Amino acid sequence: MRRISILLLLVALVAALSSYLTNRMMNRECTMIPEHNYEWLNKQLELSETQKATLVRVEHSFENRENALRAELDEANRQLARTIAEENAYTPKVAAAVEHVHMCMGELQKASIAHLFELRGQLDEAQQEKLMRYVEQALGASNGE
Repeated sequence: MRRISILLLLVALVAALSSYLTNRMMNRECTMIPEHNYEWLNKQLELSETQKATLVRVEHSFENRENALRAELDEANRQLARTIAEENAYTPKVAAAVEHVHMCMGELQKASIAHLFELRGQLDEAQQEKLMRYVEQALGASNGE
C-alpha cells in the first residue's frame, strides 16, 4: 500500500511539473514580439515618432488582456495538478482539466496573433513586410527549423 501511495504522489508531482513546464514554454512562445525585441522593432523598422507613440498605446492595451489570459492559464494548470492528485488516474475529469489548459493556451495564442496584426496595421507596407519576415523566422526557430 505504501508503494502505491508513493507512486501516486510521484505521478502527481510529474504532472504538476509537466503543467508548469508547459506553461513556461507557452509563455515564451506565445509572445510574438518579446519585450526585448521592441528595440529591434524601433531600429529595424525605422518607426516614426507617431508610430512609436501608437505602438506604445497598442502594447499597453494588449498587456492587460495578456496578463488576464496568462492568469487564467496559470489557474488552469493549478487545477489540472489538483485534479490529477485527486483522481489518481486518467479519468474524464482529468481529461476535461487538460482540455481546459489547452483552451487557455489557445486563447492566449489567438490574442497574441491578433495583437501582432494590430501592430502590423500601424506600419507602412515595407515595415509590414520586414515584420512578417521576422515573425516567420521567429516562429520557424521556435519549431526547430
